Amino acid sequence: MLGLDRGGACRGLAFRVADRDADAVIDYLYAREMINRVYRPRWTRVALQTGSVTALIFVADREHVQYAGKPVSYTHLTL
Repeated sequence: MLGLDRGGACRGLAFRVADRDADAVIDYLYAREMINRVYRPRWTRVALQTGSVTALIFVADREHVQYAGKPVSYTHLTL
């Protein structure tokens, strides 16, 4: 699993969740993404083609022991 670091960006999907399902979906996302606490969850504005919304995102914690730092050039890896 690779995550974005400071200055990164991605194109992806944003899922609309019904109010009645929000707590269950957030619990699921925390269970999946926060297993090792390598991310810091954040609520932030994200841009969509139709405007912007507030969304839950997970940002890499640069102080976490599993933070890998700068990407390694795959040309230097031997498998």
